[in-house]
Amino acid sequence: VQQLELRLERDEWVIGRSAEADLLVEHPSASRRHCAVTRGDDGCIFVTDLGSAHGTRYMGEALAPNTPMRLFDGVTFSLGQSAREYSTEGVPLVPPARPKPTAEPPRRVLGAALPPPRAVQSAGAGVSALAGNDAEDEEAR
Repeated sequence: VQQLELRLERDEWVIGRSAEADLLVEHPSASRRHCAVTRGDDGCIFVTDLGSAHGTRYMGEALAPNTPMRLFDGVTFSLGQSAREYSTEGVPLVPPARPKPTAEPPRRVLGAALPPPRAVQSAGAGVSALAGNDAEDEEAR
C-alpha cells in the first residue's frame, strides 16, 4: 500500500512518475507531474490535474487541467489509463479551522494494487487506492 501523509507543514503534494514526486506512480500513462493534492487556505483538500498527457478522473469524470476539485471522505480519483483509484480517508467534508501542527494526526494518501473486483477495506486516514487491470503489471516490475 502506498501512502502519502498530508502533513500540516506543507500545502502541496505532487503525484506522478517523477522520482521527485511525493507519491510515485509507476504506470506508463502517468505523467512525471501528473496531479497535485493541495490544501487551501480554508483547510479544504483538493486534487488538480497538472496538464497531464492522459488526464485525471474525479469520481469517474475527466478533470479539466489546472481545475481543483475538492476531496473529502469517499471521493475517488485516478490517473491516466491506470485502473488504480485513489480515495480519501480522514478528510472531512467540512474542514476544521486550520489546526495547530500538533492538533491532529497527518492525513494520508494511500495506494494499493489489488486485483479486481475485490472490495477495498479502509486502512486509516488519508487517501487509499483501489486497483484494476494494470495492478498485476505494476506488481511484476
